[in-house]
Amino acid sequence: MNTEKVFMIVTAQVNPNGQEALKSYLQASGPIFEKAGGAAVVKYKIESQIVGDQAMSLVSIMEFPSQEILEEVFKSKEYLATLPLRNKAFFKLEVFVGK
Repeated sequence: MNTEKVFMIVTAQVNPNGQEALKSYLQASGPIFEKAGGAAVVKYKIESQIVGDQAMSLVSIMEFPSQEILEEVFKSKEYLATLPLRNKAFFKLEVFVGK
């Protein structure tokens, strides 16, 4: 098992009509990420875009103990149960892994 720390980088376009779903998604998913050893690094609200045509609302970065642990979170029953909320909260959501 690789124990090198990784960063989960999230870019998202929030659905302005999904604020309740967003709140519920964050309340449900936050403890799941924390239980897996995830720690918030930074979160930014995007104010303007200089290059590109895929407008995003926010960027969030979290640190995890390993990529394997992070991938297991997204496969877990607990996280999969949050998908309906996630789908209502975001028009677009992308998750990347960095080292």
